[in-house]
Amino acid sequence: MFQSDMNGLIQLAKKYHKPVIVNSFFEREDHAKSTLMDNAIPCTTSPELAAMIMAVLYASYSIQNRTDSKIPEISAPKAAHEIIDANDTLNEYQAKQLLRAYNIPTCNEQLVESIDDAILAAKDMGYPLVVKGCHSDIHHKTEHQLVHLNIISEDQLIHACKRIHETQTLAQFLICEQIQGQRELMIGMKRFANFPPCITLGFGGIFTEVVNDITLRLAPLSYNDAFEMINSLKSYTMLKAFRNFSDVDCWALASILTHLGQMACHFPCISEIDLNPVIIQGDKPVVVDALF
Repeated sequence: MFQSDMNGLIQLAKKYHKPVIVNSFFEREDHAKSTLMDNAIPCTTSPELAAMIMAVLYASYSIQNRTDSKIPEISAPKAAHEIIDANDTLNEYQAKQLLRAYNIPTCNEQLVESIDDAILAAKDMGYPLVVKGCHSDIHHKTEHQLVHLNIISEDQLIHACKRIHETQTLAQFLICEQIQGQRELMIGMKRFANFPPCITLGFGGIFTEVVNDITLRLAPLSYNDAFEMINSLKSYTMLKAFRNFSDVDCWALASILTHLGQMACHFPCISEIDLNPVIIQGDKPVVVDALF
């Protein structure tokens, strides 16, 4: 059976560094189509799909070559390397230490081993507080009753710590300042095979899945990329001043997005990041919970 030589077409894409997309009505078993696909040349089943792919590639090229889209150059902080090298998995406290190494704002907190130490930490930080069970194997702490909000006295603090140990005996106590704010965001990172890290932004808290207002970009991000993410939210007006709320500091929010993108590029070993909620306190975004 005749089999055409596809080498010329394959080399054409490599020689001129231009994308080549082939439209073919044959199946994958066809020699020509199989050879092209094995050499990373996509083959579509309709000319319309080929045109759509070319349009997306052109849009991506235009974004990557904008003159106003300089990506901030951030070296991986020494403290970040130390945290990653010392831990196979990160608990919430360690995850926030890593965030702070990248100048990503988090709530003030102290990690303690005992109830007595929790009392001392509370006296140091002041009430109201949040008490959490902290362990690298604990995910979705709220569902496991390991998060206690609005702690305003020592008696409540002791009760919360005892409840946590009833549920998870190995947990340490994370004593956190209670961040006040009614607007909540979620910021995250996820990896997909053959793509750079994907940074996500949306309205968050417990209503993340209900509101379903999410935007994403591939890391690393320029500040323009970050502002495009912010402005493309369907609920963007909630970040503006209304009633008793002030304008959100979008520069601070953009900084979190760009720095998180840099972190994801620096440490491929981090497979996923979930910062939810990120509470707007006054006009500043503050990371309250972090899951790596």
